[in-house]
Order: sequence, then C-alpha cells, then structure tokens
Amino acid sequence: HEITPPLVRDFYEGFRRVCTRHGSPVWLAEAMFHELVAVMPGAVVLEAAFDAGRFVAGGFGLRDGETLFRLPWSAVASTRDLMLELGCHRPKAYAIEHGLARIDAGVAAPHKTCRGYAEEPAFNAHWFLDDHLRGFAQAVMARVAMIRARGSAALTN
Repeated sequence: HEITPPLVRDFYEGFRRVCTRHGSPVWLAEAMFHELVAVMPGAVVLEAAFDAGRFVAGGFGLRDGETLFRLPWSAVASTRDLMLELGCHRPKAYAIEHGLARIDAGVAAPHKTCRGYAEEPAFNAHWFLDDHLRGFAQAVMARVAMIRARGSAALTN
C-alpha cells in the first residue's frame, strides 16, 4: 500500500538512468513494475531513499516465504554510498527481520561478490518462435558479451 504509481514511476526513471550511465539497454519495461505492484502487492519489496520527499534511489525486489529476490537498482544520480546501504545492508536486515532464509541477488558479478553475495554458476536456455524476438535476444546477448569482455580486460590490465 506504500508503493504508489508515482513512486514506481520515480523508481523506473532512476532505473533507466542507471542503465544509461552504465551503457546498458533499459531491459525492463515500466509497465512490468506497475503490474507487479498491482498483482503481487504483498510480494513487492522496495527499499528507497528520499531527499526532501523526492525519490533519490532504491532497490526493487520480490519475496516469497523464504527468499528475497533482488531486482534492479535505481538512482536518479550517482549514489555510491546509498547503493551499499540499500543494495547490501537493508536487504540483509529485511531478510533477517522477516525470517527469510536467503537473498537471491541474481547472477553474480564481481560487483556483487565484493558485497557479500556468492557467485554461483548459472545456466539459461531460451527458445524463440518469433524470428524478430530471436534476433533482438541475440543482439542483446552480443552486447552483454562485449560489455563483459571489456570489463574483464579492465580487471586484468
């Protein structure tokens, strides 16, 4: 009941800006967040920071009986310290407070493992009937591979 449509819009704007700052495509639609809040209000967890009543940053997640599933980060401006608080400390405190057994932070990457989230192998398989959607997915995966290669090169240089 505290997650209103204007808050979701503000969250999405911050999410869009994070994607843009990191050179990534905006990979989720705003409508998805609104739909999750409408259809699964008891499962949505949104930790947020405000300045003078205006949204600054936040982490979006979903929970079931034992796991908090972390979804995207949102920040209207660069907020390194808030990311540590809202992306690491608060989700852990929330999980403990609500008796959850685990936090699933998604596919681990170096920026997640240094925050205490375990790196685990992940396997995904997708099959697309639609040629246009298949082409889009292949283009996104090529972009992800390029970003990862660039990041790996930066780590080794």
